[in-house]
Amino acid sequence: MAMYEVVARVADNFEMTDPSTRWKDDKKYLWYNGSVEPSFRDIDPTFIPPDSTNIRLITPPNYNGWSDDFENWVVSKNDLIDSKEVILNHFQNEDWLSLDRHIEFEPNKKLGDGDHSGSYQRVWYMINAYLVKNEDFDLVVSNIQNKNFMGRWMPESVERYNDIFNLEYYWSPLLEIYDNEYYGNSGWQNIYERRVGSDEDSLGEVYVCSESHISEGIKNRDLGYNISAPARLLFETLSLKNDKFSGSWVDKHDELVMFDASFYGNESGNNLMVKKDALEELQKSTGCRVIWTILSEKIAMYGGTKSTEKRLNISGVYYLEDGELVGEDFFFTT
Repeated sequence: MAMYEVVARVADNFEMTDPSTRWKDDKKYLWYNGSVEPSFRDIDPTFIPPDSTNIRLITPPNYNGWSDDFENWVVSKNDLIDSKEVILNHFQNEDWLSLDRHIEFEPNKKLGDGDHSGSYQRVWYMINAYLVKNEDFDLVVSNIQNKNFMGRWMPESVERYNDIFNLEYYWSPLLEIYDNEYYGNSGWQNIYERRVGSDEDSLGEVYVCSESHISEGIKNRDLGYNISAPARLLFETLSLKNDKFSGSWVDKHDELVMFDASFYGNESGNNLMVKKDALEELQKSTGCRVIWTILSEKIAMYGGTKSTEKRLNISGVYYLEDGELVGEDFFFTT
């Protein structure tokens, strides 16, 4: 209590350095808004995890193309799953599409292999979804096809830590502080193949469809969470509102439209899914099309310490064409 009393007295009487200018010569000053930067929020009382009866199981893709010949396996393109299976999901007899997903595959451990000492293989996939304006669609797709996304230079979901409560998105005035590139981009962004600010030309402009809303549970780690959530433009265009439990969103008719499957009984990583017909409505309402990028890698290690000579990187570009998911993968041996 003493700490909060001191903070309150200081904040009432002194301006603080604007965090986005703290390392600049021309520092700016502002009055502390009482919550966000720096944050003194310990727990999020608006976060309500699903109970054990609210299960929404999604059947994940199955990979079983393992081989003991690591050097050949790690560069082989013949044993991969269809990348469409990582984007397209089926739930309640309907098609749902992943907007933000990370999934890994590993073989069952052999007797005697530990977590760190034994040889291992792994295949991982990362999915990102973007809005692209109709008039820019062909240019963006042609510019990013056949490019290696390794290095993660494509725009990704911005991460919001601790400061905003789960149910404060996107109405709270506290969010205004994040209208600053210092905190990461969450609007329309140019694509640069290597780094922002370089001399190269933009490959096009996109809007990342998701955000990561994270609470580290500062006082109690068990109360922490990492929710993959719809970005503001999607939230507002589809007239979404929070469902009874966190990580789930419904429309104005209280019909389920979007949810992070990792909160609803699925053991894999974050998987923000949207109902296909809602996504098609989003495209129509915004004058945009959604494109998906795939980034994947095959990894093998000997004894947990020595890597294979090469690795296979997979980068793919997908989109809906006449209601069907189409696209292709491109392969890079590094």
